[in-house]
Amino acid sequence: MLKKQPGRPLGPIAESILELLASQYPLSAREIAYQLQLNVNAAEITCTRLVSRGRLRVVKKTRIKGANKPVSKYALVRQISNQTTFSTTYFRI
Repeated sequence: MLKKQPGRPLGPIAESILELLASQYPLSAREIAYQLQLNVNAAEITCTRLVSRGRLRVVKKTRIKGANKPVSKYALVRQISNQTTFSTTYFRI
């Protein structure tokens, strides 16, 4: 189970997304929605909220032909110490 953080508790969708990304990463909002059987809009909004709260991180943005905006791939942000947070995902560029 994930460690509880102070503040407003996460909802069931956010908890499900964090648990999914703990085992499989990086995933786009559409892939998350497909695996959790959610609406794509709900997955996108929840991922954006989790990024602003510092629980998720945008690892990669890719352009897809026919899409109006780049697609973001999300991964967890893990806290290493009290002052610094790092992602556990590394990519070659």
